[in-house]
This record gives sequence, C-alpha cells and structure tokens, in this order.
Amino acid sequence: MAEETRRRGTEPPDYIGVKDHGPDAPTTRGPRRMLVSAVWGGGGLTVTTEHASTCDYCGSGWPNSVCMDADTHPGMDIGMNVGTSLFAAERGTVEFAGWGDFYRPHHVDIRTPDGNLHIYGHMWSVEPDVVAGGTVEAGQLLGTSGEQTVAGTMDPDGTGGHIHFETRGPDGCAFSPEQILVDAPIGGEGGQQFNDDDRIEVIEGPLHMRERGNLQAEVLDSLATGTILVVTGGPVHHDGFTWYRVRIAEGEGHGWVAGKYCRLAG
Repeated sequence: MAEETRRRGTEPPDYIGVKDHGPDAPTTRGPRRMLVSAVWGGGGLTVTTEHASTCDYCGSGWPNSVCMDADTHPGMDIGMNVGTSLFAAERGTVEFAGWGDFYRPHHVDIRTPDGNLHIYGHMWSVEPDVVAGGTVEAGQLLGTSGEQTVAGTMDPDGTGGHIHFETRGPDGCAFSPEQILVDAPIGGEGGQQFNDDDRIEVIEGPLHMRERGNLQAEVLDSLATGTILVVTGGPVHHDGFTWYRVRIAEGEGHGWVAGKYCRLAG
C-alpha cells in the first residue's frame, strides 16, 4: 500500500513531514534553536521537535505510555544529515540494538547505571560491536543517524535526516533529554571530534601511531604523553575507535592515531 501511494506521488499513510524533522525544516512552528552535543560530535544542530511539544501525529498510545499527555512528543528530534556519527551520551547496558519498526529503521536503547533509558531513534546503521546485552562507554561510536523510513523498509518517508533522542526514568516516564545531551562527555571509544589542522595532544601515552586507521595496521611509532600532533585527515571509524591521520608537530613522522587518547592542545 505504501509503495502504491508513493508511485501515485502522494504521501505514504505513515508520513510525518519534513516540516517537523529535517535539518532544513522551515520554521512553521516558530524560530528553531540550536543545540550542541558530543552525541553528534559537537557543533550546533537545529532542534526540530521539542520535548513535550504539541504533536499532531503522536496520538495518545505512545505519549500516554510514557506518562505524557496525548498529542505531545516524547523526546527531541535533532535535524542532521543522514550518516552523521552518533556517540553514546553515557555508559550503560544495551537493551536493544538493530532493526525496530517503531523508531525505524534502526534504534539503540541504552540503560544507564542510574536506571534511565536512552533511545537513539531512526539510525541508519548500528556498529557491529553494539549489541543487546553488551555494554558501551560514554563517547563510544554507536552508528550513524538516518531518517524515518516507510514501515518495514529502508525507503525514506520524506521526514528529513534527524535523530529522535528520548530519555525515560526508571519508572518508564519520559523526561526532557536536553541536559543529558548538553552534558554528554567527550571521550570513550568514540573520542573527541577533531578537524583538519587542529593541534592535538596525547593524553594517554604511550600511544601507537599506525600506518592506517585500524588495530591491525603496522605500528609506526609510540608517542609519549604530551606529544603534540597536527590533524591532517579523518575521521575514520574502525574497530570501535575514531581514527585521525596526523603528523608530529615538532619532528618527523606521520600516521593514524585513535582520537580517544587525545585532546585539543591548549
């Protein structure tokens, strides 16, 4: 039915609408605001749906089930390009990871030590090492952002690229995830996000500098704590780490290092 609807050039029956979600969504509900979080590697992105905002597609079953009024939106939608790397806001146990029709196409649910549940919805991909029953660290790469799809498919439904980030307390009641997004630490296996020409410092040596950005690559050098490097490429995500091509600022040598063990040089 959805396929027939799309062929006719009309909206599929479960269409929500780019006005509410995508990174380029028009300001039909008033001015949008920006939010910065390490969950998407830093940088300001647009909040396209606020927690508890009026939601004409949410109905009553979903919000009522998490202690909210009917026609209100649990969690926040953050507009971003499909394929944006997503990192864990806090450490915890993975309760779900993979294909899920409600937060389609994929989502990751993490239970933190304080009993809260974090839901990363509408993900395009999930890292192979993020599995139900496993654990993740704060800052660990979870996968990439996506866009809601037509039920049962990987066909985008036109809502625009975004992440739905929802938080629930131990009692199952949803609460605003904003502070968790703002406080998300840089670190863990994902590591801080760097740009070309950034000067970064090794904070946990000796750090292996490798021929390529993976753990199987040849070790070219062992860098002491405090070594200053200049970023020349990356990031590349492999083996659960975020890798950067670097050169040694004072001296010779270049290769790849895991960003987890570095920070911006002061």
